[in-house]
Amino acid sequence: MPPLDERALIQQLKQIDTQHTGAAMTAARAAAGHPNEYKFSLPDTVGRRVFLALLRRHGLKPYRRPRQRHTTVMVMAPPGLVEQTLWPAYLALGDALHDYLGQVAFRVIGEALHGDQSDAAEAPEPTST
Repeated sequence: MPPLDERALIQQLKQIDTQHTGAAMTAARAAAGHPNEYKFSLPDTVGRRVFLALLRRHGLKPYRRPRQRHTTVMVMAPPGLVEQTLWPAYLALGDALHDYLGQVAFRVIGEALHGDQSDAAEAPEPTST
């Protein structure tokens, strides 16, 4: 497992953002059409934070309707922007961030609780008598 480097992660996230927002964003906006209302259900807190930041990065204003769960994110956005830029960027950014956080969790759990981080062993089915 490579050493954890927060600066390297930040640089990686910026590169992912740049890859998805350069020419793709210009093309998406040109072909976007009128904004539609989108509803996203994002139960993962980290993923939701990534998505909210990405929406705001693109000048969009996320919201929720009364009585919607806190995991719901609504936004008015052109379809081309959502499908060609926002959602692919969200997936790539989320993957990179989750990989990093998984490494942190693995290291911390190993140091704080127990060094054996292997999965649980598979046990045979109990026999009925």
